[in-house]
Amino acid sequence: MFLIASWGSSGAGKTTMAMALASALARRKKDVLILSSEMRTPELPVLLPSITKLTGNHSIGPLLTASDALTEAALKDRMIRHPKSNHIYCMGLVSGETAAFTYGPPTRGAAVSLFQLLGQTPFQYVIVDCDSNPLYDQTTLAALEYAQLGLMVLTPDVKGYEFRKAQMGWLGNSDVFHMDKFIQIANPVFTHTPIKDAQALFGDFAYTLPFSAQAAEKMMAGELLTGFDSTPGAVFEQAVSRLTDKIESEEEKNRAGNSSTNH
Repeated sequence: MFLIASWGSSGAGKTTMAMALASALARRKKDVLILSSEMRTPELPVLLPSITKLTGNHSIGPLLTASDALTEAALKDRMIRHPKSNHIYCMGLVSGETAAFTYGPPTRGAAVSLFQLLGQTPFQYVIVDCDSNPLYDQTTLAALEYAQLGLMVLTPDVKGYEFRKAQMGWLGNSDVFHMDKFIQIANPVFTHTPIKDAQALFGDFAYTLPFSAQAAEKMMAGELLTGFDSTPGAVFEQAVSRLTDKIESEEEKNRAGNSSTNH
């Protein structure tokens, strides 16, 4: 399993980024799990709006407060296949839930156990759709710590810059969080966005994703973020494809490194 953390400033499109990347990997016949660590807003209705009969039996909530060791059987009903792809599955809270009130605050031990258990599943990639505020979410903290690769998705404006400055103030000085593994992405970039001025503040962005109304429409409809026929959508898809190339390359390096270590 190759663990990816999609994290960044509020409103930057972390969930859209996770779905776009999963869609691109699925087109390449890779099995992908999107795991939402957003514990205040249920994300399964966002990722899978056409599936309306999900109950607490499908929720990730109990797994993140479990005091007992997690088992493969506990995951079975909580991995929901995307109706548009046989390669994409999703996990998260179901409609009406708030983790802290419905189940109790998630614990670090449960979050770490969940990632360890997911490492034994057939998924080649697990993408964690992180909470913007890691201090309030143990699953996000664990994802930032254990991710082999991170996506720092930022709005290229003062809000995004101040978020990055504040968060990196403590994350960047920690021996636990390896922020050098995070790729800085500007999203959404509008036609009026002063991207050169933003780059002067942030440093270079590895990828810039244009705002695409078609991408927003596809997310709302629970569609895969592929097959765009608008110019911004096509540019968006091309940028995600280049990012997917990078991620596949990093996954291959990681696999080769693990293979040589085992021998």
